[in-house]
Amino acid sequence: IELAGIAAWEKLTHRLAQKGFKITGEDEVNCRFRFNDIIVDVMPSDASVLGYANRWFVDGLANARKFSLPNGRSIQIFEPSYFLATKLEAFSGRGNGDPYHKDVEDMVILIDGRPELQAEIALCTAELRQYIADGITSLMKLNGIDYVIQSSGSVTANPGREKLIHQRMKDLSNLG
Repeated sequence: IELAGIAAWEKLTHRLAQKGFKITGEDEVNCRFRFNDIIVDVMPSDASVLGYANRWFVDGLANARKFSLPNGRSIQIFEPSYFLATKLEAFSGRGNGDPYHKDVEDMVILIDGRPELQAEIALCTAELRQYIADGITSLMKLNGIDYVIQSSGSVTANPGREKLIHQRMKDLSNLG
C-alpha cells in the first residue's frame, strides 16, 4: 500500500479497526490484520513506517494486477513471480534458515500449485529471474527441506508428488 509516512499508517490501521480488523500480536509480523478467519498482510511501501522493507515490494505493487472476487469486488494482487521474490526476501530476513518457517511453506505451495510459474518467471527481468534462481537454490540446500515438501498437503494426498515439486524447484534454480 502506498502510504505517506507513519501518520497515514495510523489512519489506515484506525480505519481497518473500525471495520473489525485487528493486529492481535500473535503473529511474527506487525503488518498482519485479522478479521474472524480472514488474515490480511498490509505492507506499506515506505520502509520507515514499519522499520523494515522488502526490496521486491515496490516493484510488486507496480506490477500488481486486478483480481475479481466472487462478490464482484476487485483487489490488487502480486504477480506470482513478485510474490515468490517477496517471500524469498522475507525468509532471508526472518526465517533464520528454518525450513519449517511459514514463508517456506507458502513458497512450496506456490511452486506446487502453479505449473506455469517457470514460464512466468522466464519472462521477468534478468535481475528478478536471478534473484529467484539464487533464492530457490539456497532453499533447496536447507537441511529438512525434503521433509517439508513431503509433508505438504498435496504430497500427503498424492504420494510421489514431491518429485514434481523438486523438479520445479530445480527448473526455477536454473533460470538465473
